[in-house]
Amino acid sequence: MKRLFVVTAISLICFCMLTSTTTNAQSAFNFEPGGPYAVSGLPVAIVAGDFDGTGTPDLAVANSGSVNSISILLGNGDGTFQDAMSFNGGNGPTMLATGDFNRDGNTDLVGSALRFDLMVYLGNGDGTFQQPRILRSVADVTKEIIVRDFNNDGADDLAVGFNASYGQEDAWLRVFLGNGDGTFQLPIKKFLGRMMRWLTVGDFNGDSQHDLAWTSWISSDVVTLFGIGDGTFQTNQAVWIGGSGRMVVATDLNNDTGTDLAAIVANSFGYVAPLLNQGAGNFFFAPNSQTGANPSVVVTADFDGDGNADLAMDTNRNGSDSLTFMRGDGTGSFSSVSTQPAGGSPWRFVTADLDANGGTDLAVVNYHQNTVTVLLNRAKSQQVIGKGGIPGR
Repeated sequence: MKRLFVVTAISLICFCMLTSTTTNAQSAFNFEPGGPYAVSGLPVAIVAGDFDGTGTPDLAVANSGSVNSISILLGNGDGTFQDAMSFNGGNGPTMLATGDFNRDGNTDLVGSALRFDLMVYLGNGDGTFQQPRILRSVADVTKEIIVRDFNNDGADDLAVGFNASYGQEDAWLRVFLGNGDGTFQLPIKKFLGRMMRWLTVGDFNGDSQHDLAWTSWISSDVVTLFGIGDGTFQTNQAVWIGGSGRMVVATDLNNDTGTDLAAIVANSFGYVAPLLNQGAGNFFFAPNSQTGANPSVVVTADFDGDGNADLAMDTNRNGSDSLTFMRGDGTGSFSSVSTQPAGGSPWRFVTADLDANGGTDLAVVNYHQNTVTVLLNRAKSQQVIGKGGIPGR
């Protein structure tokens, strides 16, 4: 495995402006809050999908409190939502992802319960779901679930990042190949290292196969894995990012059509580590951008409509009611930090065009308030990176 050290990157941390009152910051991002919408206790995860077949984005929320439920909020297509319907989510659901696991055209859910059981919830196509099926009970801690067709057979598969529990802390990747009927094969396992923090997906080497990248609590690297196309992965490169990685997202940061990475690095203030793809899946660490927020969660989209990838992240999730936005300049750098109110204790959030106006909106779960807040994009010009409406997979 190759390791890339970029010593000069250390001196480049914190080069961007931190003011949230600049004219650029105020004009770049413009969101109108909506809601809040009540859900069950302690929501910790949220995904968007068309659960009732109307063509408009709906929301599914995992509630980790004593109710152990999943809440469904059906969208009206104008940025508003109906009252939440809840159903049994197993023993403390904590993560969710969407797919069509039985190929019936309805959007299904997969999630982890108490981060141990993997549960599949087959959709009925009307906003309701069948009783959960336990895919696998494992004595490990699920860190992320990614749904893609990893072996090119037309059926949705799962790539699941785990940490071994009970103090072992070994990080593993398990790939569950789907049979196309709602069932899955026994997992293909790959040992990755220690203490996974996050897992993301993209095509990094341009071979039209799904690749993966992951971060670790104890390592200062982002590690990339090349997909072979049969459900297996080959470790490619460990790219140094200068600190403990939190979430990492994949998108084109510098408009060269290659898939780049942006990692959140944890320290006293937090910064974004842009990893620019040099081609063939080889990355280098570009200059950092200080966030001033020490975030844990980040999503990417073109929020201001200038054609460049921007970032949205939480702002000290237990002590703030805002999201922090950073404006991308199309070279891999970010600036103009600004904040937007997003309800109390924003925990996780998802992007989608919730009101069908062509802009990228956000839906945010508010952990302590047991609610969902939406942020409707009101930028003067709006351009969505990738597909509009319900996010594509």
